[in-house]
Amino acid sequence: MRKWRAFRNDDEGLTLIELMLVVLVIGVLAGVIAVNLNGVVANAKINSMKGTLSALQTAVDTFAANKDGKLPTATGNAGAITAAAADNNAKTFVEAYVHNLPSIVCTDWGVTCTGASPSWSVSANGKAYFSDGAGTPNYWYLPTSVTASGTTTAP
Repeated sequence: MRKWRAFRNDDEGLTLIELMLVVLVIGVLAGVIAVNLNGVVANAKINSMKGTLSALQTAVDTFAANKDGKLPTATGNAGAITAAAADNNAKTFVEAYVHNLPSIVCTDWGVTCTGASPSWSVSANGKAYFSDGAGTPNYWYLPTSVTASGTTTAP
């Protein structure tokens, strides 16, 4: 069996080429990890929006069941959900059912908004959705239209 000799003072360390190879390998590994993480972040944002839509839909369904079919808008019908509604429906909904309306900043969700006034709304059939407020708006709602670009079909 061969014995390892101890380092002596006259032993040289790693050569410049060996050090450059180590740095190159570390750089390649870091690049691969960075590329893979980019997709993970985008998927996490979309999944976060799906979870928020699911929770909001549950809150809308519960509110409607407790309020004789009224939806959580100023009129109790389809429309935007705002806490500053003229009557108490939306205020009650926000305070008692969802506590705070989720963010309406499109970049928080990783979606492409083209309008200037995004909002959370509820359709006539009680479907909670997110709209970017554009002239031809994009919509995001469950179960299938939660993608980066959404859909132009209203719920």
